[in-house]
Amino acid sequence: MISGPDAVVWAGGVMASFLTGSLPTGYLTVRALKGVDVRTMGSGNVGATNVMRAAGKGAAAFTLVVDIAKGYLPVLVALRFFPENPGFAAALGFAAIAGHNWTPFLNFKGGKGVATSIGVFLALLPMPSLIALGVFGILGGGRILCDKGIQTQIGTLKILSVQEKEPDGLPII
Repeated sequence: MISGPDAVVWAGGVMASFLTGSLPTGYLTVRALKGVDVRTMGSGNVGATNVMRAAGKGAAAFTLVVDIAKGYLPVLVALRFFPENPGFAAALGFAAIAGHNWTPFLNFKGGKGVATSIGVFLALLPMPSLIALGVFGILGGGRILCDKGIQTQIGTLKILSVQEKEPDGLPII
């Protein structure tokens, strides 16, 4: 059980990570560039692939990078300042993904969480994540965001993550 000052750090960290993750990058980007709601176009999703359809490659690249950073940065900060508690880093990553998927800014209907999850995995398990992304990029013909390949990417990451030395206290996928 978490108590005392640790509980305040955990609660504050999880809330901050959720709120950071909940910023709807794709929605805000397309709204700023085109003045339209990206959810009314293409697949109706707020992710980078649909942003590319609605506003072009530059907007999609921006959305992708920011959505990855929303998962990566909270986990990296937690690992840096609380290296003895990798479970805290994992909790912040989960909160960022949850915020992205169920953003209160869009009536709890956010993205799929793929890019944010990539950011979390890059921070928690950098080498297996990079290998998995490389394999996925090759198998997907460089189209990292194609929907049919998401399961392949996740499966590859799971397989590779068991080869990474598990940090104490961090559950293996």
